[in-house]
Amino acid sequence: MVYQFKNIIVLNLGGSIIYSQNKININFLKNFKILIEKELKKNKKRKLVIVVGGGYLARFLQNSVHQINQKISNYNQDILGIEATKVNAEIIKNLFNNKIVNPKIIDSEKKLKNLKFAITISAGWTPGSSTDYITAKIAKKLNLNEYILATKPDFIYNQDPEKYKNAIPLKTISWKEYLTKIVPPVWMPGLKIPIDIKAAKFSQQNHLKAIVINGQNLKNLDSLLNKKKFKGTLVD
Repeated sequence: MVYQFKNIIVLNLGGSIIYSQNKININFLKNFKILIEKELKKNKKRKLVIVVGGGYLARFLQNSVHQINQKISNYNQDILGIEATKVNAEIIKNLFNNKIVNPKIIDSEKKLKNLKFAITISAGWTPGSSTDYITAKIAKKLNLNEYILATKPDFIYNQDPEKYKNAIPLKTISWKEYLTKIVPPVWMPGLKIPIDIKAAKFSQQNHLKAIVINGQNLKNLDSLLNKKKFKGTLVD
């Protein structure tokens, strides 16, 4: 499969890629920085909005507090998750030279204005969804047709590949099928799913496409960005 983007690309970088358990993936981040800077040199008109997820850090905070207070609300767990995305976003922002990256982390829709910098970093915004929804909202606001979700699995599968060894990878899937067969109908903080329910419904309503890939495979991400064959799932 090959995909062609406009000059602006919205990329969600899963927080689970930034961390492996309690250790930051230094080598990955170094190589991610190289890839992004190479992409910007190649295409001077390229603008990247990188939305950073909470991943391991978010779940660590949520689970730790839940062990102390089992009555913690979903809302407050989401707040912990959002704070984790802000920490992760600061890590990603500081990979890049301040001449090319916006020094301010975007943490609300009103702060997303003209893209003056080549790279803009966004964290989570509001409780009730993951950064998938933020990614979809940004793509819509920028009048794009699509967004990228760079998470851990290579594809969206017909069932959880961590539980079912015979799970089938899907190269394409419709939003209708995804909403009825794949995603749980109710959002819960810390859920491990390819695209959360709120983002999926918003994308369907606004005719947005999502491209799900394994963000750890930087060679594959490079292929996707440069109109070459890539491995992943297109949701339309």
